[in-house]
Amino acid sequence: MESPVPPYPPSPRHVPPELGRRPMGSRASRLSSLALSATGVFLFAVCPMLFAAAGLLCLVAEDLHIVLRASGFLIAANISLISLKSLLPRRLPLPAGATKLPLEQEPIALAFVDLVARDLGCFAPKAIVLSSGVELVLSGKRSLFDLVRPGRSELIVGLWLWNTLTLSEFQAAIARTIAPFSRGKFAGRRYLLRELLRLLLDGHDFVDEMAER
Repeated sequence: MESPVPPYPPSPRHVPPELGRRPMGSRASRLSSLALSATGVFLFAVCPMLFAAAGLLCLVAEDLHIVLRASGFLIAANISLISLKSLLPRRLPLPAGATKLPLEQEPIALAFVDLVARDLGCFAPKAIVLSSGVELVLSGKRSLFDLVRPGRSELIVGLWLWNTLTLSEFQAAIARTIAPFSRGKFAGRRYLLRELLRLLLDGHDFVDEMAER
């Protein structure tokens, strides 16, 4: 049984072929953005191995004093463990008052988002999360494995947008938010690399979430 789908307004229901698929910026700027993001993620990925190797070198360096060898090993081992923790699946903290929208309560809204995603030719977010702000962003846990097989995100919608925008405005806003995944694998990977680098710097993993409780 298909979920009920709300009608689009007559004017924006005609979806132009290039909707969401025209990338912003020049090709050179997109390539440089991809290269910089990939470099940042690569440095995060190799950092634990580099410091682990440095710790082993301290242990086998027989020409150094035992105190220096022990101190170097402990420092390198601690940095290696800390940087290894940053590779756990991470996400940005949810906005204040965020609540996941149950399918049984708002099937039409979820079906509407799914319809917009199908018009763009990409996967729909797996859930809608309502917050108390004005944001409209994709969020979710990310790790290096997402570069191989991207997971589906959650769509965070601020209540101000939810209650204020018209249906056609909401359609346009959602299309702009999920557009990176409608422009092919290159644009999708570029978005994921930037998002992953942001999460490596500012995201929280399950250890951080347990510590905050």
